Amino acid sequence: MTGPTEPFRVGGLALSWVAMRRRDRRRFGLVLLGALAGVACSKPQPPTITSARPSAISVNPTGLTVRLELGMKNDNGVVIPVQSVRAHVVLGDSIDLGTATVTEAVPLAAHRETMVPVSVDMAWSNMGQLGQLALSPHDVKYTADGAVILGGSMLNVTVPFAMTGAITQQDLTRGALQGLPLLMGK
Repeated sequence: MTGPTEPFRVGGLALSWVAMRRRDRRRFGLVLLGALAGVACSKPQPPTITSARPSAISVNPTGLTVRLELGMKNDNGVVIPVQSVRAHVVLGDSIDLGTATVTEAVPLAAHRETMVPVSVDMAWSNMGQLGQLALSPHDVKYTADGAVILGGSMLNVTVPFAMTGAITQQDLTRGALQGLPLLMGK
């Protein structure tokens, strides 16, 4: 065991804190501090969008609303705020639901995946095509693309995304059935 005046060994190098000159101790401390700071302060990584899935479909007197949940993973050690989300959704191969922009602030927790809600509203113009999809026995493909703006007022990053998936026939039918009383005026 080494005492305060005996050298301790690091690899093949014998170091003695007392034997080191004051200037050398300062240099040693600064080098050690710099090495620790370099390890602790790694370059931040932009969050990734891991999924886009429909969480709700509702029919109302003005049209249809599809609510998407964007899964966003933040691998950084700090919370990152979402400034806005722009999403464009297409059902099947040709039913353009439109583009929605959500400016609701959502914080992305550090080292976690956070679900960010996005609602896309569609006016009644394509409801005939949507009715055909609802009566089809198959799930309906969708594509969602857009961008998420992250950060604060001084510094922000735009993360583009493009996802595909399917809305189950059960969800489409449920949304259509819930909207029937509104459409019938009851």
